[in-house]
Amino acid sequence: MNILIVGETDLVNYMLSSMDVRAHSIKVITCSKERVSEVLKFDVDLLDVDPRDPRTYISLISMEDVDIVIAACRDDLLNYFILTTALTKGVPVRIGLIREGSLEQVYLEKSIGFPINALKIITSAVLHIVNSINYPFELLGSVEDQYLFLVTLTEADPCIGRRLKDVEAEAINHGIRVVGLLKNGELILKDPNLELSPGLQLLIMAKNVDSLRVLKG
Repeated sequence: MNILIVGETDLVNYMLSSMDVRAHSIKVITCSKERVSEVLKFDVDLLDVDPRDPRTYISLISMEDVDIVIAACRDDLLNYFILTTALTKGVPVRIGLIREGSLEQVYLEKSIGFPINALKIITSAVLHIVNSINYPFELLGSVEDQYLFLVTLTEADPCIGRRLKDVEAEAINHGIRVVGLLKNGELILKDPNLELSPGLQLLIMAKNVDSLRVLKG
């Protein structure tokens, strides 16, 4: 998987130390020149380009070949610009660090990407999203003939944009029950009118993996 990470050096190092970098092709752009040598200890491609120059994402990098963009700078506007550009270039998965809470709704309404609002959870969120692409269903356990799955939604899933109650009504015909919802790794209340969005995680009871196709396509 081709991943582009643009961020503060300390955060980039933290993310890389938690990822299996050898399993992916990772390009890194740091927002500062401090401690960049620490990035070089990982098996990644460190790009010597300006993260604030629009030409970086428009012409210097082939964004069409990128699968995931992670914008983790401490400048909300810069992260927003990076992900907006990635959206226009067709990058399927876009993750942005936000420090201003009001931006979360903007990200979701305009489908800019996954908004992550805390440094401490961005790495776990990234890993969940990356793993959801490689392994869309995570088996958590079983009860008699029922299995408990954790399903992470992505933009490509057919249930995106639909209300939870409508998806549940269809899913129950396939023997699927939604028993819980997680957002940024935390349980949230089941609101029947909730519009399903990328990054949301569903706790699903089902008899087999094939039945989950109604959610994941």
